[in-house]
Amino acid sequence: MSITSPAAGTVSATINVNANAGDNVAVTGVQFLLNGTNLGAEDLVAPYSVSWNTAASANGNYILTARARDAAGNTTVSASVNVTISNVTNLIAALNLNEGTGTNAADVSGKNHNGTLTNGANMGGW
Repeated sequence: MSITSPAAGTVSATINVNANAGDNVAVTGVQFLLNGTNLGAEDLVAPYSVSWNTAASANGNYILTARARDAAGNTTVSASVNVTISNVTNLIAALNLNEGTGTNAADVSGKNHNGTLTNGANMGGW
């Protein structure tokens, strides 16, 4: 049983937490844990993964683990992965303004606050 991603370090936004698990007969499920609390529903089918929106947790240090279960009820827990959530909390939109043409400015923050450019993409002498 091991978590294959993310690696220890800083995480932000929505990420996938992935694990490998094996058993002499069969693994029937993997439960991902954040500081010992269930992170989503138990995944019953390999490859084992859960989508984690880190913005749902406060910025700070956390411990990720995964617990595999077999049909007999035996469990094993992975080694811990220490992560630090670092989300920008006050960002409303991030507009690169590098479209070059058109009337839309894409929001790259992931919050879908796209901009509308009046008179097209013209930096006016910048």
